[in-house]
Amino acid sequence: MSTIGSLARSVTGTQSGSGSEPRERTLYEREAEKALKLRNVEVGRAVMAEKPSAGHEGDLEVHTNVYAISMGPLDIYRYDVSIVGERGGERSGVLFTKKYKDDAIAVNRRDCCREVIQCFMNVHRDLVQHAKCLYNDLQSIMYTLKPLQTETNDPSKPSQLDFEFSGNDMQNPQFFSELHVSKITVSFKPICDERGKYVVKLEDLSSLRPDIALGNRDLLQFLDIATSQKIFFHCEQGQYEHVHFSTGLSYAYSPEQFGFSEEDALVFDENKTYLALGCSKSTHLIEGTGRTRRTNCAAGLLVQPKKTPFHANCSLLEKVMALLSGNLDMDKGRMVSSLTTGLKGLFVQTNHNATNIQRFPIKGLERKGANEMQIEVDGNASTIEQYFNNKYGRRLDYPSLPLIAMNSRFANEKRVNYYPIEVLDIIDNQRVTTQQQTPTMIQQSIKKCAIPPLVFKRQVHNTAKSIHLWDSEYLDEAGIKLTTEPIALRAHQLNHPEVKAGDGNMQRPVVEGSAAWRINSVLVPQSVFADGTYSWMLACFVQLGGRGLSEPDLHKFIQLLEDQAKRRGLKLPALPGHHLRLVNFRSKEDISALFQEASQSGIAFMLCIHADGDDLAHHFIKKCERDYQIISQCVRAGTVRNVAAKQQRLTVDNILNKTNVKLGGINYNLPRSPFVTSTDILIIGISTNHPGGGIGERPMPEAETLRSETLSVSSEESIVAGPPSVVGFAANVGPTKLPFDFVGDFMYQRARREEKVNIIESIVGKCVGYFKEVRGSVPRRVVIYRNGCSEGQFKMILKFEVPLIQCALHSAGCDNVGLTLIVSNKLQNVRFFNKQIQPNAKPPEQNIKPGTVIDTAVVHPSNCEFFLNSHRTLQGTARTPKYTVVYDDNKFSLMDLEEMSYHLCFGHQIINSIVSLPAPVYIANEYAKRGRNLFNYYDAPRDMETFADLNQKLCLEHAGWIAPHRVNA
Repeated sequence: MSTIGSLARSVTGTQSGSGSEPRERTLYEREAEKALKLRNVEVGRAVMAEKPSAGHEGDLEVHTNVYAISMGPLDIYRYDVSIVGERGGERSGVLFTKKYKDDAIAVNRRDCCREVIQCFMNVHRDLVQHAKCLYNDLQSIMYTLKPLQTETNDPSKPSQLDFEFSGNDMQNPQFFSELHVSKITVSFKPICDERGKYVVKLEDLSSLRPDIALGNRDLLQFLDIATSQKIFFHCEQGQYEHVHFSTGLSYAYSPEQFGFSEEDALVFDENKTYLALGCSKSTHLIEGTGRTRRTNCAAGLLVQPKKTPFHANCSLLEKVMALLSGNLDMDKGRMVSSLTTGLKGLFVQTNHNATNIQRFPIKGLERKGANEMQIEVDGNASTIEQYFNNKYGRRLDYPSLPLIAMNSRFANEKRVNYYPIEVLDIIDNQRVTTQQQTPTMIQQSIKKCAIPPLVFKRQVHNTAKSIHLWDSEYLDEAGIKLTTEPIALRAHQLNHPEVKAGDGNMQRPVVEGSAAWRINSVLVPQSVFADGTYSWMLACFVQLGGRGLSEPDLHKFIQLLEDQAKRRGLKLPALPGHHLRLVNFRSKEDISALFQEASQSGIAFMLCIHADGDDLAHHFIKKCERDYQIISQCVRAGTVRNVAAKQQRLTVDNILNKTNVKLGGINYNLPRSPFVTSTDILIIGISTNHPGGGIGERPMPEAETLRSETLSVSSEESIVAGPPSVVGFAANVGPTKLPFDFVGDFMYQRARREEKVNIIESIVGKCVGYFKEVRGSVPRRVVIYRNGCSEGQFKMILKFEVPLIQCALHSAGCDNVGLTLIVSNKLQNVRFFNKQIQPNAKPPEQNIKPGTVIDTAVVHPSNCEFFLNSHRTLQGTARTPKYTVVYDDNKFSLMDLEEMSYHLCFGHQIINSIVSLPAPVYIANEYAKRGRNLFNYYDAPRDMETFADLNQKLCLEHAGWIAPHRVNA
């Protein structure tokens, strides 16, 4: 089994900030306060919506991956820790206790902090003994059970302590010598609260009340750190068991010793990477079980098995050979392009000179080899190949391979140095970035991570065992105990709403089966072709014949499509013969030319067939849709071929479902649901798509960062610096005027902001305007679903976004409108599975059913929160979304909130089954993706300097007649 353990390397890199500067969130909060003040809008109160009632315990026995924590009253002391390494000459010092973005650096700094803390504990045993036990996060936070030392004249006041050590005092002095650190300064600064009290009193969890728990961050932070001490410091025969990136994320060096097997991991020979096994854990305040409801407040530790790809600890040459599949005769340009994708950003170290090891990230590759690249040595010209042979006696075996480029600085001038591939090794403990992963690797990783509940349950136990939850002397010293089994609870099942389509029959989905329903005819057919003014076109961008798509298959597909459209009442006119276009597709200009011709010929809708893997064609078609105002729908050639060969009418039905919605129709409704039939409720979904993302995302260049920070968050005139974030939104304001008809749009904002201070007012204002257009009146109630933001952002939402939403409602004439704001989060890690699981059952039968709700035991003790599993899980263990009601002056009951959210999960309209999130959020996410793809496929939008420019030229609001249609269905 491949493991990830080896001695951490010493490297340098960018810090996430300095101790003297305010955090980015603090700066943004100040900026937001100024923005509201300029608008004469009062900052809101950061008070969460009140929990309307107790949860409901049903008849479904469900297990979780949350372990209950018990502890008595405990007094602790907090210290801010600073560990600084001093270096001689003009070199800047190393601040070991700051966060670092790059894995290789972060792991090294954490290991260095551990070395220093252990050295302090060995040298100053008297202080450690006085403190009873130290709990350190290997960065800047430390707790103790007693003060390390107190002031002589005030025994209640802990002393600030400063110490100096040399690198030779450490157990592994090479960590520091490789960084040229000669002296290490350690400072422990005691922290007091606003009342000047240094002692932090952690309440007995058996009596902790929710109102006390609301602001008690020290409790959760201490528990996070305390449950990590064994991970950080446990050592067997000189070997540590884990590599760790924070108190919440670690990976086992030898997972097999904790019950994992070869089958649980993966090795990818194609690029010398492997799937490492680890743990993501976090501590939460929960209701708990076994005490009187409404006074419950407990703590729970969420344990989530984690599988993440890492780079193998090997030579760079081995990795390059794997990436090239051993083909060294490849064209140099293609070779450099391929290697750049797999290597850029990876940290490496030199192996040709043991006395002066260089460590750096790969910035790029040079096409020239060491046998071509000329450098100056002692005033004479030399190739890099000759230089390594003459100076180090290192004869290169592959001198023609591209050179690795690194950025360096000499005499305060930036320059680029080049190294042969074979003199470099990969530094260990680096996760594979999203950009470095191959399609095969992603596919296999997803499959390996999609484990059914029975296997997941076993892996949760093994993961909890690997982090020593039940044999930690650190937890024992603090009197902290964790249950040996995760929390079990009783969930309840919601009733499933009835679905009505065009035939008038009422259907209730059978969740024990496919959790789906049948549409024989659409509820409201599209109206674009009603008066015969417009027509449609089918464009095939695939070469016919051979092993691809045949012309008979294409005609069979068209016939099936037209027959099913007529049968289902879609009112789709027959395709005129001259509107079937077989395009000799060679470049995107062929697509653009056809759209331009169609726009001049009364074409309102174009059905486009493209090759199965041709995403470039797909996205460019959507760009042309926006440019020429022709609604488009893409179908893959393989789908057309299968429909023709196998008479797949259900597939055709799904295609037509999408067509009807795109062209302004609606396929079904929930006529007996009071929430989705009410004509006075405006329901809005909001979702964000960030640029890049994934593992190992790199920060913006410094110049771009400075440029993006220069203007207020409230200004659409802010300069666009780098790819922006895209905020998609959708509301029940569709062209059918039915309350279950959702359409939307997107807007651009500064990258990587979850807060919507700069655009939330505009989004709500637009949606109210659309509502008045289709309903003829203003809404009485507004419900907003926001997707994906974390608990840490609730404060910002309440202080800044809610006042701006209310301002937008007031400006639109909605003075007495109730507002409810719900955050849905599918990326949370609490998992639920049935108590009794049949080992041979398929994943859908092992998982909890659609409509299952959990609103007790593992929910927050005072916030209005519930978990709703709306979808049928086809593989793996259900990822159940969590819903948190942040603001609610509509005073919905808890059951109303749960049923409304569930009923909205029926509103996708394209597939005849329940989706995992409420339709407005699900659809908003698709709009955000569309905005991202449009930005990416507009060539060098240099005339789009500001966010106002982007929103004017790319958003669908300004796309003419297609704007009110759900074009991204």
